[in-house]
Amino acid sequence: MEQSSPSTLQINVFLTGHEPVLACAVPLFHEKQILNLKIKGIECEAQVLYESRNKIVVSLESDLVPGNGDAAEGSLQQGNYLCSFQTKILNLELTLRDRRWVLELAYPVTFKRSLSQQFRKS
Repeated sequence: MEQSSPSTLQINVFLTGHEPVLACAVPLFHEKQILNLKIKGIECEAQVLYESRNKIVVSLESDLVPGNGDAAEGSLQQGNYLCSFQTKILNLELTLRDRRWVLELAYPVTFKRSLSQQFRKS
């Protein structure tokens, strides 16, 4: 693995079976970050628990009952940027303590960032 300067985004592609897995030197999400998810056409919030190189684990802040394989659309604010992505639910578990769903989401293949309207020049 090559060394990269702090200002360089390093992306590696790993071949695992049939699908390439991207590993970025810079994470897309951070712990306790709030994501807006749309699952089964219902909008809800989720809190990021952690991110690995092939999945994001979140706690669902909703009474929605998702299913394995369900598609999800996500959005979030990162500084001056609105971000969006599409993913699917790989696995889910109901926590016994607070009765919330913990979802394993596939790492997004595409992650779109666009400058918020209020920061665009006319």
